Amino acid sequence: TVSAGNAHFGVRGGVLYGNDGTTLIRVQPGFDESDFRIPDGVTDVSPAAFADCAAIRSLTIPSSVRTVGALAFVRCRNLSVVRCAGDAPEAGENVFSGSAARSVCFVSGSSGWGARWAGLEPTAWQIAVRLDGCGGSVAGSTRSCAVGSCWGEALPVPVRGGFEFDGWWTAANGGARLFDEDLVSAEMDG
Repeated sequence: TVSAGNAHFGVRGGVLYGNDGTTLIRVQPGFDESDFRIPDGVTDVSPAAFADCAAIRSLTIPSSVRTVGALAFVRCRNLSVVRCAGDAPEAGENVFSGSAARSVCFVSGSSGWGARWAGLEPTAWQIAVRLDGCGGSVAGSTRSCAVGSCWGEALPVPVRGGFEFDGWWTAANGGARLFDEDLVSAEMDG
């Protein structure tokens, strides 16, 4: 337990951080989040930070992370999906030893991914994007896209009698308008 106002540490969502929030130190006993996204702004993941955490099944590392300590995810036996939204962080020894992870998905255009990273095989982060025509028929409404790349072809135009198509948006009511040249973002995944 960390007392409120502690000058060195803070706990958020069952995870112990350095007080400034840039260092993820350790998950707390009873941590039960299966799909964990390291918060933006974290720059360092401490050695053994998630050691023996059986709950975690998928992990997303934001572009802010620069280092992942040795044994950070050791014996996370159910961790099978690892995604990284930026350049390859510096990785310590045996980061994923004893986990089920075999590959790391990276964003198109990022750098530092050699033949192996932290013992994992780097592969392009592909997501299935579904375009919802809101009642209109849409040819090619679902496609596989690499995160960090453009759509790859012109976005389809839905057909619906009595309606004029006004473009694709990131939300049913509002959001940002999408164009053919826009990059597919990690936020579109799940």
